[in-house]
Amino acid sequence: MRKACPKSILKEVKSGLGARNIRVTGTAEGYNNNIYFINADGRQLALKVTKSDRLKIHNEVFALRKWHALGVPVPEIVLADRRNRYCVETRMPGMPLGRAHLTGAQTAKVMAELGRHIRKMHSVKMKRFGYLDRNGIGTKSSWERFVSPDFNGCMKAMREKEVVRYDEMRRIDRFHERYKPLINLRQGRLVHSDLTLDNIMVKDGRLSGIIDASDAMSGDPEFDLAYTYAALYPKVGPFMSLVRGYGGVDMRKVRLYFVWIVLYWIIKDVDDKRSRKYFRRNLRRLRHFMVHET
Repeated sequence: MRKACPKSILKEVKSGLGARNIRVTGTAEGYNNNIYFINADGRQLALKVTKSDRLKIHNEVFALRKWHALGVPVPEIVLADRRNRYCVETRMPGMPLGRAHLTGAQTAKVMAELGRHIRKMHSVKMKRFGYLDRNGIGTKSSWERFVSPDFNGCMKAMREKEVVRYDEMRRIDRFHERYKPLINLRQGRLVHSDLTLDNIMVKDGRLSGIIDASDAMSGDPEFDLAYTYAALYPKVGPFMSLVRGYGGVDMRKVRLYFVWIVLYWIIKDVDDKRSRKYFRRNLRRLRHFMVHET
């Protein structure tokens, strides 16, 4: 059962928007935030309330403001709580790409347009790397120091839980060692860090929005693209349309980050009975990749 919107926050939002009437018309649950769809004097908005980590709201506001100013189709921040408990933003029209029924030509067009907009998103230069602090600065001195501990933790968990065979683990190790030098990043960029099909909105066969920036950080552009690659894999045709729209993508790095992302998804779901279908799907992705791409 989803948690009801706190009345105190709804009252603050009503006052902050200068609205006469406000009501909750629907709810959704994100990983980091509870989401309440609200009608404020006829305006259809989304109220995001943090579950625990207030920096996630800060990230959302910071990134969306940067990207909106560049003309990227992201929600506009209408109201932001100074204590980072919540934010209010416009709702993007359409439905998630993962649920849309598009022709091949429509998909190629959407992905190319998405690539062009992601390129704009990645034009924002950042200081330091990794998760952002309250000043919008990365908390790590290097990108390698951010990504390597997570990868090593996933590999350790894969061995302890015996998710795959020994020879498969050896192949993953060899692949990682071969491409690990590529993560020596000198300049961090503002990346979304969750560009999966649920966060890409389409309407009438066209891209209509990119949502959910709560995981935004300072990192490697190819790391961002790897999320979309992983969500589509092994169907790589649509991703190559994105690459054409984006331009200048190092697919070696995309594949390296793909392995890290899928390992993370596998470990996240391995002990959750409610997520067994996602666990099995991602395990198939990993095994297919290791056979055909390494």
